[in-house]
Amino acid sequence: PSSEEAVSYAMIVFRVGKPTFGWINPAPTSLTLGFRRGVDLDDKFGVLHGKGKHARHIRIKSLADVDTEILRHYITSAVALDQG
Repeated sequence: PSSEEAVSYAMIVFRVGKPTFGWINPAPTSLTLGFRRGVDLDDKFGVLHGKGKHARHIRIKSLADVDTEILRHYITSAVALDQG
């Protein structure tokens, strides 16, 4: 989906409209793709991690971990949650 990128709390964040639906947080050995309303997402592929009240994330440790079908599912679902 079409989104706006911004920097907030030293992370790249993504939004469609006002609220942030996700973010990318790079670390030395991995990259985290986080979702603000992650607990509300259907974890169809069983890749969401986290124990907080709201957010969940996907940890990507190498390019081999990137599956565009899986990422597309979570990103489009996160946008739909924030727009609905």
